[in-house]
Amino acid sequence: MIPSVIKCRGGLKLHRRTTFVKAVNYAAEITGLQKDPGILQIILLDQGNMAELNQAHLNHAGPTDVLTFDLRNENSAFGDIQDQDEFVAAEIYVCPEVAARYAKEHGLDPSTELLLYVVHGMLHLMGFDDHSEQDAAKMRQAEARTMEKIKARFNTTGFIKP
Repeated sequence: MIPSVIKCRGGLKLHRRTTFVKAVNYAAEITGLQKDPGILQIILLDQGNMAELNQAHLNHAGPTDVLTFDLRNENSAFGDIQDQDEFVAAEIYVCPEVAARYAKEHGLDPSTELLLYVVHGMLHLMGFDDHSEQDAAKMRQAEARTMEKIKARFNTTGFIKP
C-alpha cells in the first residue's frame, strides 16, 4: 500500500508535512506494507471526531490514539481494476491530541508519539495483534525496531504543535 493520502480533520494542522510523508512512506517500506496494492489513507482527527469514531466502531467511550480499518476485503469488488493503486485498501486514524497528552505525561515528544501511532496501525495491517500479552510484546518490539530505523533517517519532531 502506498500511504499517499494524509488528511487533517477537525481544524488540525500538520507541520513539516513533507518530512512526515517521507517518514510514513519509509515506515510502510520497513513494515512491508508498501508491497501490498492500493492506497493507505492516514487521517488525523481531533479528540471529538476520534471519540465518535471509537464509539461507532468499537463501542468505546472517548477518544483513542489510533484506529485502523483494513478495507482490502471490502474492496474485493475492485479486483477487476487494472491499476490496484486506484482503491483505498486501508485507513489509519490517529489523534494528535491524544499523542500530545500521552507524550506530556511520559516525557516524550508528541510528534514522535504520533508517528508511532501510524506505525502501530501499519503493523496491524501486516497481521500484528495486541490483544494478548505475548502478541502485544511482539508488536512493541516491531514498533521499536521500526521507529529506531525511522529516527535514524528523519527528525521526527515538530509535526504537531501541542
